[in-house]
Amino acid sequence: MNIKYIDFNYFAVLSWDIKSTSLSYISLLSEILIEENLDEIVNPKDYVILSTCNRVEVYLYSRKNNKTIDTINSFILENSKGIKNDQHEVYNGVNALTHLIKVTSGLKSVAIGEYQIQGQVKKSLKHSLLKNIKYELIKIFETALKVGKKIRYNTKIGNKNISLTSLAIESVLKNTKQINRPSIFIIGTGKLSQSASEYFMSKGFTSITYFSRFPHIKKDFINYSFDTVLPLKEFKNQIKSNIIIFIAISQNAHRISFPKSKNKLKTISIIDLSVPRYFTNSHELKLVDMDYLKNFELSNYKQLRPFIEKSNKIIRDEVNNLFAQNKLRYFLNNLIGDNLNNCNSQSISS
Repeated sequence: MNIKYIDFNYFAVLSWDIKSTSLSYISLLSEILIEENLDEIVNPKDYVILSTCNRVEVYLYSRKNNKTIDTINSFILENSKGIKNDQHEVYNGVNALTHLIKVTSGLKSVAIGEYQIQGQVKKSLKHSLLKNIKYELIKIFETALKVGKKIRYNTKIGNKNISLTSLAIESVLKNTKQINRPSIFIIGTGKLSQSASEYFMSKGFTSITYFSRFPHIKKDFINYSFDTVLPLKEFKNQIKSNIIIFIAISQNAHRISFPKSKNKLKTISIIDLSVPRYFTNSHELKLVDMDYLKNFELSNYKQLRPFIEKSNKIIRDEVNNLFAQNKLRYFLNNLIGDNLNNCNSQSISS
């Protein structure tokens, strides 16, 4: 019999997020830190990658964590096209566990309490299970997901289904109250665009114009009775005043320059959640992107503080409880081991 004990001294996180580094660097890291690359320098069973639009992290469970982290950083430096590898965080032991729980709970997201991150963590774990990651990593991630779920049930963090998309749209709508019912343009038809579409509709917008590289491919969330789907190349020809443009397309898509604004086009607002940013020459326009949202989120922090404090208390209690149970497992493992050794000794002597 072996009661599983987790030695948290072997658990560590190497983390980059949009709050401490640039969007372009996050994009670059998401290309470098993939399994095909890491499997060459790290034991595939020792790590889990979490890569989202605003963070890239490698979770490790190994006796060689310090050496492994140095190896990963060296690999990044060799493949980062001259961009200096800095602004990353390293968490170890209980701090690494607390960090993962906060990430899973949405407490470390740009949109505090966002609900999408829990699904992204689940997806990362599910994918990593295919390569038979260590039992300890599985239990750590399952614990983080469980505590994250408890926080959502017991606090108002995430109760309104807040997401990066809804935060961006709200920040624009607050600044366009003086405008008579702006038109909505959505570039791209991926998950973020679907989220944007649903949020705009919840706010009463009934007709949306979509632009896609593949306009012939129908998407379930598009209302073909009221909406229009045009080829992406038609976007510039459709520019008009009094519009809100939402865009979130893949990093491989071609960047475009927005035409210089004239007086009649000054009511254009752009939400650009592409990685890297899709629009260039956008300094003349009202632009909401990751850099803008970092500051916008800080302005909302005060009203969320009571819920954040309650969430942090839940995390402290759960982590303390987990460590107490883990010490008991350690004690029982040693006790069982001693008893087995005594039994074996008696058998040999007899």
